[in-house]
Amino acid sequence: MKRAMSILALLFFVAAATLAQSRNYGKKVDEKNAITVQQLSKNMTDKTELNATVTGKVYSVCQAEGCWMKVDKGDGTAMMVTMKDHKFLLPKDISGKTAVFTGKATLKTTTLEMLKHYAEDEGKSPEYIASIKDPKTELAFEAIGVVIK
Repeated sequence: MKRAMSILALLFFVAAATLAQSRNYGKKVDEKNAITVQQLSKNMTDKTELNATVTGKVYSVCQAEGCWMKVDKGDGTAMMVTMKDHKFLLPKDISGKTAVFTGKATLKTTTLEMLKHYAEDEGKSPEYIASIKDPKTELAFEAIGVVIK
């Protein structure tokens, strides 16, 4: 009986450690063919949208709900990643972690109002929010599934 309890406890700790290492949100993500954010940017040079699985470092995350994250593009800028139809939310403490996400990349124009809304969600100062003056066309991503490592 002691041996069975020891084995059960060991299995519990192994399962807990595995869950702590990575967690899936939304649809299951197949990480095998994931490309980097830099590769995605290169692949989008002649396209306006592309289905892909991408990996990158989380730069920031929505502090209101966890409904979006910004992922480092490796050039001093970040790509906005939203969760499709708000069907799932991410933890608010994932900045600095690696994310693997699957869905659709698009070249998208974000309105002035949404840029200010995102800045508010991120906890930016009123001065920073007031400094946003123009809409922005940039690479964006709508995720149907995310793994945080």
